[in-house]
Amino acid sequence: MIFVVGNSRSGTTLMGRILDAHPQVHTFEELHFFENLITPEAVLSPAPLSSEAARVLVVRLLTSARGNIFSRPDPATLGDAPQRILAEAAADPLSLYRAVLGHETRRAGKTVPCEQTPRYLFSIAEIRTAFPEARFINMVRDPRDVMLSQKNKWRTYRHGSWNMPLREAVRVWANYHPVLAAKLWSAAVRRGAAFGAAERVLTVRFEDLIADPRETVARICDFLGIAFDESMLAAEDIGSSAKADQPGRRGINPEASGRWRKGGLSHREVAICERLCAREMHAMGYLAAGPRLSALRYAVEWPLLVAKGVLSLALNLSRNRNVLGAIRRRFLQ
Repeated sequence: MIFVVGNSRSGTTLMGRILDAHPQVHTFEELHFFENLITPEAVLSPAPLSSEAARVLVVRLLTSARGNIFSRPDPATLGDAPQRILAEAAADPLSLYRAVLGHETRRAGKTVPCEQTPRYLFSIAEIRTAFPEARFINMVRDPRDVMLSQKNKWRTYRHGSWNMPLREAVRVWANYHPVLAAKLWSAAVRRGAAFGAAERVLTVRFEDLIADPRETVARICDFLGIAFDESMLAAEDIGSSAKADQPGRRGINPEASGRWRKGGLSHREVAICERLCAREMHAMGYLAAGPRLSALRYAVEWPLLVAKGVLSLALNLSRNRNVLGAIRRRFLQ
């Protein structure tokens, strides 16, 4: 099993598509199983579900796998897949999750399931316990490019390929604030740094992938124990927040790195990012551009952060079984 993780907008989707182009690997849409559908405690101590709860979980996972997390579950569109999975797997959530991944991977004619849900970075410890054979690709990207992409992510409501509902566009807009984006990036880098190759985690810089895709993808394949395949370099190029999708366009876009330098972030946003991410930027080899922000102008950011934080919390309650626990895992551990 392969998991592609990292801070959101760090190239996890691109990496998932690159791996999906391999003849053995089937990459899933974001399933948001860990934290959203199962608590960390339930991962470590799985308990059987009722027959109805098991059916609902399988239908939800299959719906997300064949559509996306915004798709409405409709068992009529899934054929006999739910019944077959429920018959072959134990009724606890982890067994059902593994069975769904196995079923859909075989359905695609492949053998290795790959799930690319960025937030699983904060669930690596539990996933490693539940699935000892798992391998993780941890994507890291320049925080200023991440911030720019986060800022514009809501625009995929208008030009994206994954049919973002209006409510989701509002949630994504509310989630963005330069202070919050910088803090989340730093937390993600620190969490990724807590693991290494011995824990079956490989950290990959997005910029290295863009600059030398062949060497980087070959190194990833070596880590995963699969043979490099030339088709991996022709992954579909869609899902960017910076441009409208062009279905059929393939290849690793060399212009995807350093977009923040061309505009889109204010002097203030860049200064906040470099101030709050300084230590982690240095550790990952990202150089500061050097803008400064006075203490007074920095303090002005906090009222808006609180306001957007409250709105974001309200809009995220339905997406996570324990929002406060998720916040604690990102900022207090």
